[in-house]
Amino acid sequence: LLGSACDAPAAYALASRRSYWAAGDYYVVGGSGRVLFNTSASVKAGLAAGGVTFSFYDGDDPVQAAQMMSGATLAIACGGAIAQESWDRPHLRLDQDSFLTSLVSATADRRAAGVLPPLLVAAMAPGAITADWSPNADAALIVFLGGEATGGAIADVLTGAVNPSARLPVTIPVDETDTVAPCRELRCEYTEGLHVGWRALHGRPVRFAFGHGLSYTSFVYAWEQPPALAHAPSGIPLSASTAALTAPALNLSVSVTNTGGVPGADVVQLYLRFPAEAGEPELVLRGFVKTRVLAPAKTETVVFVLSRRDLSTWCPGVGWTVARGRVGVVLAASS
Repeated sequence: LLGSACDAPAAYALASRRSYWAAGDYYVVGGSGRVLFNTSASVKAGLAAGGVTFSFYDGDDPVQAAQMMSGATLAIACGGAIAQESWDRPHLRLDQDSFLTSLVSATADRRAAGVLPPLLVAAMAPGAITADWSPNADAALIVFLGGEATGGAIADVLTGAVNPSARLPVTIPVDETDTVAPCRELRCEYTEGLHVGWRALHGRPVRFAFGHGLSYTSFVYAWEQPPALAHAPSGIPLSASTAALTAPALNLSVSVTNTGGVPGADVVQLYLRFPAEAGEPELVLRGFVKTRVLAPAKTETVVFVLSRRDLSTWCPGVGWTVARGRVGVVLAASS
């Protein structure tokens, strides 16, 4: 276990931070909504509680950390970042970014040769981060403000007690310049329109896509029945009534089968691709469904019911209007 972040204290443990209402830590956001706890939420505490045998280096020197890796079955390096109310994050890097980047780079060849064990990076983040270290890491895990259960949750995933099924709620960009930086002026003009967040990065290089997440098993999708489109004349404004907007227009049934060797759950995501003239982003998320935990070779049917509103775009001065032309349907495990 490598790095100071693996045993980072919670805000409650430090009197100066406990008394400051906006102080956050790697486990909770700082501000009026923060929740303090007096137990340890660290990765170190979680692994110890899970009965894992490990040695711990509590510094951030990549040379010493690399020396500690020798003879281990697996190396885990930790990093974290803090967010708090009334304060913009100065950058998207983890606090230990330099340590992590240097460590994964310096040990890459020896890990590839089997001289050193695989290296996993465990990141505790309040939102999107940059991950220059990820191409040279053997694996990466990210937890978003996991609270007092952070360490235990990480330990459960790493030991296989829990098969992960979470999906990224943000895109992990290649570089900070790929995102919209905080505006520090009194007047701020944003011109990206609908192309915000992950939609702005679709089709561009990213570290990890919106909706991405891995499992210890695998899944395949198949149409249970071909999509059946209800009559919905295109280009015609919809009534503002709730009934007209929510009336079913498209029913999709998809079978999800666990093709791996261990039980697991999957999150099926449904995206629409509107005609270019609609002015929408390349893909628009219209729904997602998490399956139950499926045993190997077991199948579950997932049903998506799209309304006329889901198949519509907003036209200024007109309202919601069913898109003209062909709307593509994309079922995927990520964007």
